Amino acid sequence: MLTEDEIRQYINDYVSAAKNAVERAGFDGVEIHGANGFLIDQFIQTTVNQRTDGWGGSVENRPRTFQGMGMPVTERESTFSYLARELARLSIAFLHLVEPRTAGDKDVENPTGSLHFFLDAYADTSPLVLAGGYKADSAKEAVKVRYKNHQVVIAFGRSFIANPDLPYKIQKEIEFTPYDRNTFYLPGFNHLLNCRRLADLALGSLDRGLS
Repeated sequence: MLTEDEIRQYINDYVSAAKNAVERAGFDGVEIHGANGFLIDQFIQTTVNQRTDGWGGSVENRPRTFQGMGMPVTERESTFSYLARELARLSIAFLHLVEPRTAGDKDVENPTGSLHFFLDAYADTSPLVLAGGYKADSAKEAVKVRYKNHQVVIAFGRSFIANPDLPYKIQKEIEFTPYDRNTFYLPGFNHLLNCRRLADLALGSLDRGLS
């Protein structure tokens, strides 16, 4: 178990790394990752954090490192609502949330707005970036209907791997090409060779028709 001095050192390391990135390396900003079972994430989980000192136990103590996942629903909502209100006090540039998954690598097919409680608690202190399982139609629905009362932007990550023309497909509401998770971390570019922009394919068809 980490000592309190070690915990504070880790927090200082995060602060130092962020300052170095912005002030020395010229980054525009730094996003602190707070999910997927990493160290600070573990502090907020009652299933992992069994501490009895000032870094565990109560809802006020566990989020002191500002991360979390994996608790029973009622406990999760009370913890993350508190976390949202505390984050709102920090004047951060934006907050990035991921819709729930059925498992670590399986998205919910159609996200249904289960982040409402967090967004309400955060009270639009800064823009919110949401990701996780979105397609062109569900992204537009989220912005225009589901989260219309919040400053929400929908982000895409994995879909870009199999869809280099993703902005075009979103604009035209075209179905995404499925990605192959098994190729995500392989060397080389073989998994990208079959990716062609729809606009290029359309122009190719037009050229053949004119020749």
